[in-house]
Amino acid sequence: MSRPVTCTYHGPASILSSTEWTEILRGLYRQLPLRSLAWRPASGKPSRVIHELTVEFKPWHAIKDEPPAPQIPVSILERPFVHMFFVQCEDNDTYKATVRKQIKDWHAAVTQRKNQEWLIVLVARPDTRPGASRIFAIKGAVIDKIRADFNVDKRDRCIQLSRLTPHGVEDPSAYSELVGKLKDGIVSSFEAGIATKEEDVKRSDAQRLLPGWNFCTFFILKESLAHSYEGMTIYEDALVQYDELEAAFYESLRDHNHLSQFALFGGTQHGDDSAPLLSSTKKPYRDMILSNVISVFDFRSYVFARQCAMLGRLGLVAEVARKGSYFISTFARTLRDRKDELAPHFVESWTYSSALNLVEQCEAWSRTSVIDPAIAASFNAVRAELFELARKQLDKIGIQAGHLPAAHPFNMSLSEETVATAAASPSAPGTAEQDLPPPPMSITRADLLQAMGDAEAFDNLYIDVTRRTIEGYAASNRKRNAWKLEVSLAALDRHRGRLAPAHAVFSVLPTRYAAQHWSAIEACLLADNLDCHARLGGQRDRAWLKSALSLLRAYAGTGDEERKAIGTLGGGGEDGGLGGVEDFIKQIRDTSAGLDRELADSGQRVLTVNVAQEWADLAEDEDGSTLKIIVTNALPCVVHADEVRLCWSSATHEQLWYTCGKVELAPGNTEVTVSCPMPVHGTFSLDISQVRLSRVLFQNVHNPQSASGPSAALVRRPTVHVPHDPRSLDVRLSMPSEIRLDAESAVLLYIYAGRSNITRATIELKESSGEIVFKHDAATLTEGAAEITPSSTPERLCIQGLAPETSAVMSVPYTGTSRESRIQVSISIDYHTDRRAGQRRTLRRTRDVQLGLPLSVNVQDFFRRSCLFSKFTVTADNNQPLRLRSAQLEGSSDAFEIQCAQAAAREAIAIPAQETGSFVFRIKRRAESPREASSLRFVLTYRTMREEIDYTIEERASTILAGRGLASHTAWVRSQMAATLDRNPDWTSLYAATGELDIGDFEREAWKLTAEKYERRPEEREELLEAAEEVFESVANYTYYESLEDKRWRTLSVPVGLQTAAVVNAVRLSLPRARPIFTGQALPVTVSITPSFAWADATATSQPRRLCYEVQPDLDSWLLSGKAKGEFEAIENETVSVPLCFIPLRFGSLPLPRIVIYAAPEPTRDSGSYFPPVQLTACETYLENAAESVEVLPRSIGGAGWGAEMPSREHLSWPMSSAA
Repeated sequence: MSRPVTCTYHGPASILSSTEWTEILRGLYRQLPLRSLAWRPASGKPSRVIHELTVEFKPWHAIKDEPPAPQIPVSILERPFVHMFFVQCEDNDTYKATVRKQIKDWHAAVTQRKNQEWLIVLVARPDTRPGASRIFAIKGAVIDKIRADFNVDKRDRCIQLSRLTPHGVEDPSAYSELVGKLKDGIVSSFEAGIATKEEDVKRSDAQRLLPGWNFCTFFILKESLAHSYEGMTIYEDALVQYDELEAAFYESLRDHNHLSQFALFGGTQHGDDSAPLLSSTKKPYRDMILSNVISVFDFRSYVFARQCAMLGRLGLVAEVARKGSYFISTFARTLRDRKDELAPHFVESWTYSSALNLVEQCEAWSRTSVIDPAIAASFNAVRAELFELARKQLDKIGIQAGHLPAAHPFNMSLSEETVATAAASPSAPGTAEQDLPPPPMSITRADLLQAMGDAEAFDNLYIDVTRRTIEGYAASNRKRNAWKLEVSLAALDRHRGRLAPAHAVFSVLPTRYAAQHWSAIEACLLADNLDCHARLGGQRDRAWLKSALSLLRAYAGTGDEERKAIGTLGGGGEDGGLGGVEDFIKQIRDTSAGLDRELADSGQRVLTVNVAQEWADLAEDEDGSTLKIIVTNALPCVVHADEVRLCWSSATHEQLWYTCGKVELAPGNTEVTVSCPMPVHGTFSLDISQVRLSRVLFQNVHNPQSASGPSAALVRRPTVHVPHDPRSLDVRLSMPSEIRLDAESAVLLYIYAGRSNITRATIELKESSGEIVFKHDAATLTEGAAEITPSSTPERLCIQGLAPETSAVMSVPYTGTSRESRIQVSISIDYHTDRRAGQRRTLRRTRDVQLGLPLSVNVQDFFRRSCLFSKFTVTADNNQPLRLRSAQLEGSSDAFEIQCAQAAAREAIAIPAQETGSFVFRIKRRAESPREASSLRFVLTYRTMREEIDYTIEERASTILAGRGLASHTAWVRSQMAATLDRNPDWTSLYAATGELDIGDFEREAWKLTAEKYERRPEEREELLEAAEEVFESVANYTYYESLEDKRWRTLSVPVGLQTAAVVNAVRLSLPRARPIFTGQALPVTVSITPSFAWADATATSQPRRLCYEVQPDLDSWLLSGKAKGEFEAIENETVSVPLCFIPLRFGSLPLPRIVIYAAPEPTRDSGSYFPPVQLTACETYLENAAESVEVLPRSIGGAGWGAEMPSREHLSWPMSSAA
């Protein structure tokens, strides 16, 4: 519909016939197309920019005889926009004589034409001769005359064109002014023409209600406005005109209910069903409108084609596809209302052809324009919807032709309903049956005609369109729509007997719909999958079972209507009723019986479990508890379950299982009682619930850490409180009360049988870190009447014959060391009782045991000539104050005489945390005893103050609760009292210092919260709290000064090796005592050394030994004169004396100098040099009068003294010579 804008040119014959004019015209064409024309409508519309405009130049005589206004409304581009008059004139005289009249005659003619602009162009011819400046001045005067004569308003329509420069070269910018004026003239003419057209349209529209008003005439008038916009490439405004025409058509139908110009509905001509939808030239639509013979079908097709043409030129390809999809859907509904007037399958053929034509044209437009990636996805989606719309027509044709069954998924197209909107067309005119031509006998779409008669051709067409639809949905990332179409292809394969490809598709698709929680679709696909599997003769193996369970799961999530659509499960009832489901479950049961291991179906909704009570019930006559649960059967038939079981776990990861045997589960809810033979107590959270049918487990995971899915953590886990059973099997660990550090390490294992007669028990201890390994095969029975029997593995300990209400204590050795003083030990006991002998019961406990000692012992020996003093220091650890009852050093009375420095204590000694206690023993070897290596044993009787309080709690809780008839709750009260002590550790310091226990007040609310988890019966719980408060007050008033004779103590036996010394030297310094001693006064001193070999080991000889002595005075206190360092020969009990002279350097109480004695080194072979001192012989030296000091007075009363500069000790070199 677009055509170039026409501009005319005129001028004297002398110019138009010249070579100069030919060059000017060529120069004008080189400026085309015109670009960037700015149109600013005076009506207030948005400004438009005409990016590119084609212009055609025609001579004036070619159009001057045309009528100025045609009878039929046409585009304003049908007439010229601008008229140009070219003239050459070099002087005013010539202008006045001839040129002005020529311009005036032309000007009079063009100004008679309405809404057309004009320009006068004075062509300047530059002269290269001298005096050219004068000529240009004359020319300037001519252009001024022209402007004065013809510019009647402020607008300048006269310009001068200087094509050549003074040097005869063409000026590239010569036409810029002319082109600018031409663009202004075109825009001005266009605006005036558009304003006139709009006034005509408004006038016609205002006459709509008057008699004789014709819609077709109005349409031609308004379309001429649209053509005008289109010719100027303003496609947005052209589209607005067609949109308004469409709206006017619907409004006229609504207001008048009919239009006399549309006598026929149409759609009955040959090819109407298959003609290109977007072609506006397939019929002479404009002539039909002018003749008032156009039908509704043709009119709506033409308007839609023109709308899409404008959108296409704007590059809005996706919008064309979207608008086309809506138009086809809505107009097809109108066609279905008229299907009796149309050929059979006309609606399907027209919809099919229109959708494909729309896609084809949009793809052609997209190849010639750049589409934004974001819009491309939308275009692909709409294109896929158009393909799907065409495919649905194939579903209808295929069912009517007998190529497809009227079943899912093909029958979904038969029940589709087109969305009705406010813009949907009302009933169309043309209802007079006598005026209707007979409908054609058949459609004209060739491929559809062939498909209707040939099933193979139909399949090829169906598969091709479906594949193209899938590709479109895949490109737009609409996966679920693509899956739906894959189902259609698989259903077609199954219908045609191509079972293998159908089965492959049905095996993959259900998992995709399962992730979207579309149970009904998933169930249908799984049913089709199993149907193909059965028809292919496939085996019922583990893979079949997984598919069957998935089908059962999806089936359970559907409603009654959806189940009818699914059909039968396993060949039962005709409508998926009871028989089908029961037979299907039987197939699952029979198939799973042959599995080598159980198959778990997790996260299912077929058989689900809910807990009916928060507290479990204790079994009265045996260990264990029971629990009531609700099993919900979502199937419409009875399910015979082989087992129901629930796995629970505590905060410490202790697990227990509640189970029951075979049970019949009716549809809906069934109450079931499950039991657990494990003697456990505490609060447990549900981890897993299972209902077993043969080897299939219908399982649900309730632990959010194990479950999957984003909402798993939001589901509240069911919890159950299992009360403590004081009469059930129990176990604990402790360290032995007597510990010998030189013996094998062991722990004591206490087992209480409770009410049960334990016929056999298998026990296993395991330390959590693996650093400690228990030697079960070396365990011994220390207390009780049970019998330890051989075990099949060394990692376990077996006992038998533990009678009811009795205990057994076993010592279990272990190897290894732990970095922690307190370790965790997992105790596992599998046992059998005389009740239900075949029932294996299990007890799992985690117990803490203190392996490290709460104290440390250090020993320090002091040798004397005739005896040995041993000092033992006992230190309490950081958190455990101790109470020591006694400390003894034991040894053979024949070899040693041992005497403790302290007298026997009447009361125990308290040692606070991190404090020490010391014990000193004198050891004297008897003369007749041999000197072989001997060992002693330090025996300490002690206990921690925490154990002391625990013993008191145990005693008083047992007494008080037994008196109230609550003896079975003693263990719970003890544990809560222990927790109270742990929460308030400040009691230890006061108790260690004064013996008084301060544990605060009884916090009844805190005890009540704990008791609610322990005892669910309110009356007994209240009575238990009162007893606990009495125990608390009794313990809180406890003092250490009460009798301790019946309390338990621990014994630590530490082996002590008797130390030896080759030589023990007794040294004495003899100083004068009778006279006062002043600073600087020389004092004669005798150093006496008496060696003894009494503490040498048995291998030592009594031969004399060479020793060295060295006097080491404090150089700030003493000045030494004499042999301060020398050698001597040590002979047992013979004294060596060395005379020296000491000079005190300061006054005050001065300590005696230090004497060091060590073995003399052997001389080397060279000139008498010595090795550095080396401890060749073990020497012990002590100063007999080390406690003495020397009182030195100052020289004068005024305190004046004297001093001497002495070298540092490290600079002294004492001569080594034999002592005289």
